[in-house]
Amino acid sequence: MTPQSGTPEQFAALRRFLDASDYTETAICERLGISSLAKVAHLATGGPQADALDWLIRLFLLEETLPQTWLPAEILTLLRTLGLVTGDGGIAATVKLYPVRSVFVISDRDLSGRGGSGHVFSAISPQTEEFLQLVPESPTAACLEICAGAGAAALLAAARYAVQSFAFDVSERCCAFTEFSRRLNGIGNLTVQRGDLYAPAGNQTFDRIMAHPPYVPSLRDTQLFRDGGEDGERLTRRIVEGLPNYLHPGGRLYLLAMVAEYPGDAIPERIRGWLRDAESEFDMVVVFRRSTEAGTFLFDNCAPEDLPAWRQFVDQRRIRRFRYVNVIIQRHRQAAPPLTVVREAGEGYNIAHAERCLRPIDGELRPKVAPGVQCATHSHLENAAWIAHRHVLSLNGPFRVQHSVADWVPEFLAQCDGARTVSELGHPDCIRECLAAGLLEIA
Repeated sequence: MTPQSGTPEQFAALRRFLDASDYTETAICERLGISSLAKVAHLATGGPQADALDWLIRLFLLEETLPQTWLPAEILTLLRTLGLVTGDGGIAATVKLYPVRSVFVISDRDLSGRGGSGHVFSAISPQTEEFLQLVPESPTAACLEICAGAGAAALLAAARYAVQSFAFDVSERCCAFTEFSRRLNGIGNLTVQRGDLYAPAGNQTFDRIMAHPPYVPSLRDTQLFRDGGEDGERLTRRIVEGLPNYLHPGGRLYLLAMVAEYPGDAIPERIRGWLRDAESEFDMVVVFRRSTEAGTFLFDNCAPEDLPAWRQFVDQRRIRRFRYVNVIIQRHRQAAPPLTVVREAGEGYNIAHAERCLRPIDGELRPKVAPGVQCATHSHLENAAWIAHRHVLSLNGPFRVQHSVADWVPEFLAQCDGARTVSELGHPDCIRECLAAGLLEIA
């Protein structure tokens, strides 16, 4: 069942009721005793009705069938008119409806049994929550969420920081759900369009592109929200390939995906290669999040009858493992040597740390050593004396760093105390490298 298009007044009435019931992430998590809405799927409830917040949670998040008498008659009529509930004696939701930060989002029920191209994936799944945490909320002009699904990132952009937001998805149902959420939130600066990746854009370019594409390796396409081709990279590759045509100078792509790791084929170089002849126009930061062995991943995610074919494919392609990556790709405003930064996420990592890797080095910046940096000196015994031959700087967060440096660097970094500028300190290339590694920060 697809929700119905209501009037602005009906959407406003429902929005007022949700707000009045305190149907917020904070209130829901406090009521259920959980740290995030992603944990809702593991809960069960029951018992008598407490208040409006209680039955909203049980109807739209926990997917219970509730007595009709629990719902106020006026609200029940409104929910029926908008196609959000069904049933007579027992009332069941037709969708999940929940808050994501400051907006309300709908997606398909977990218990709906719907699959294939018709499923709208939840925006409160652990994967989508991680994606939303890796998208900045700094002001931007034209913002696009591609492979939008339920459209949570595009909705948040329109509501919080973008002048104009766009949501593109190849699924008609995903677009219908996102459009419903747009109207429910009373958002006027979001355009929802159906099409294959960038096709709806025409000649338009964007200042920010956000992408969390389907990336699960698949021998055949059965679920649009999940399947990413044999190596899982089909859509990820096409998104990056399209940047020269659709990313405005100075604009950035924020991507969360899973990519295959092959021997002798480094992931950052492969991603940069997807830019083809335009690769010199872009800087790139690749942050490795976590990894899973190829055999383990396929065993856990693939149908048993497909495992022999998968084993053959993995062996032929020599895939070692799959790695989750957070990628930022920035287009130059003017000609400059391309920069590629590769890091491993550590404790406390967030998107701001990755963005700092792209910060230009200004002579007036005042760098200081990041908290937690350690220096280890490796020495060897020679003629009854210990001779230092290697210095290693290390850090556990926000990036995991093991960085070998020249003999003079540890003493130089000790002078980076936040009081002196880059111009006063000198060695701007060393400062840039240490800033990118997370060993230095700006005071």
